[in-house]
Amino acid sequence: MRALPPAQLRAGFRTVSDVVTRSAYEFRGDSPAVTERERLPDHGHSLVVGHGRRTVAGDALQWPADRDIHGRDASRA
Repeated sequence: MRALPPAQLRAGFRTVSDVVTRSAYEFRGDSPAVTERERLPDHGHSLVVGHGRRTVAGDALQWPADRDIHGRDASRA
């Protein structure tokens, strides 16, 4: 299996996305990559357009930095 990148899997309350994120988390199983799953019970299925979207987006953007995860160098792509 190809090496998997780090992943932050987030799901809102009472949505199919919780089932999908759980399945994705389990699929990643033994991957050495940082993988975290989080339920956001105060949010609906539209995490990026619903109430609190700025907080959701800000947390998602801060997630890699908080875990010392760095993207590849675009100049070497």
